[in-house]
Amino acid sequence: MKPTWLFSLALVALPSVWAAGNALPGTVNYVEGQVTLNGKPVATVQNGSTALMPGQTLSVANGKAEILLTPGTFIRVGSASEVRMVSAELSDPQVEIIRGEAMLEVDFKPKMARLDVMERGADTQLLKEGLYRFDAEHG
Repeated sequence: MKPTWLFSLALVALPSVWAAGNALPGTVNYVEGQVTLNGKPVATVQNGSTALMPGQTLSVANGKAEILLTPGTFIRVGSASEVRMVSAELSDPQVEIIRGEAMLEVDFKPKMARLDVMERGADTQLLKEGLYRFDAEHG
């Protein structure tokens, strides 16, 4: 009886493990309002099918967007804001806040991983968990 239960549990857990394995740095988790990726509209219903590649820009006119940087790290972009993905490496993601505001939530950061945010020519390396606010208009 016990081996059957364990096998059933593995089958139930397998789809969530498979789905989590597809989330890469730059994956757009959530979109609300007017959001574009390199000038093309992004659907407001997101299932992780859109991702920013290095060099691509996500612009939010009136709304908000959430982007996965690493497991446990998200960037939330507000209205009248624009961010660019500099590097989409899992161990060293880099984003640039071009204009507007963005919040980074770091719930988990492995010791060896880097997380860099560029804003107005300054490069910030986030060293620990926390909530960070960036404002490109005021520095």
